[in-house]
Amino acid sequence: MKQLFVFAALLIGSLTLSAQSEGPQTLFGQNKGETEIGFYLLPGYQWSQAAGQTAHLLQGSAGIILNQRWAFGASYFASLNEFTPEMEMDDRLYLDLRYGGVRAEYMLNPDNLVHFSFPLTIGGGEASMDYKGDLDFDDDPFGEDYFFFVEPGVQAEVNLIPSVSFFAGISYRITSGLDYEYSNPAGQMTRLESSDINALALNTGLRIRIR
Repeated sequence: MKQLFVFAALLIGSLTLSAQSEGPQTLFGQNKGETEIGFYLLPGYQWSQAAGQTAHLLQGSAGIILNQRWAFGASYFASLNEFTPEMEMDDRLYLDLRYGGVRAEYMLNPDNLVHFSFPLTIGGGEASMDYKGDLDFDDDPFGEDYFFFVEPGVQAEVNLIPSVSFFAGISYRITSGLDYEYSNPAGQMTRLESSDINALALNTGLRIRIR
């Protein structure tokens, strides 16, 4: 009986050590155990619509990961292409969008090779018109206006190596408070409202975990 207890204790101990050493399933690299608190960087790209045109946006996030499932941090978005709103007749002008805020995220089964996460970003931003190619001599020729936004989303992630995963997903940008009116060089008045920049977005990028 004593030998049975010793064998059972050794078996339980080995299983415990095995469970502790298991890490996320990955395409490449060696698995290793996760810590309860870590940090992450999230460089990414967003394809969306704004003012009737295609908008390409740089997105970046950083924050803390708790128990491998919850992430809290901050996000920032900035338009990359100089697109002219469809209601603007002067194609020398473009709309500049910049916004950011706090980000919360839940990751479902993060140790699985392919898993899902559900981010939510809340914050504020700025919309302003400018000349393409920095042709203006005035730092702020058309003024700007500000807005509040909420952006929920869902994305699928693939663990490439223990510290890096690739993600792709969708989100929806919901804004309020934007009432931006400006006069273009020909003296024509144009107005942009929140409904002009509300849009579905496609997102892709990398999550880099720092333990």
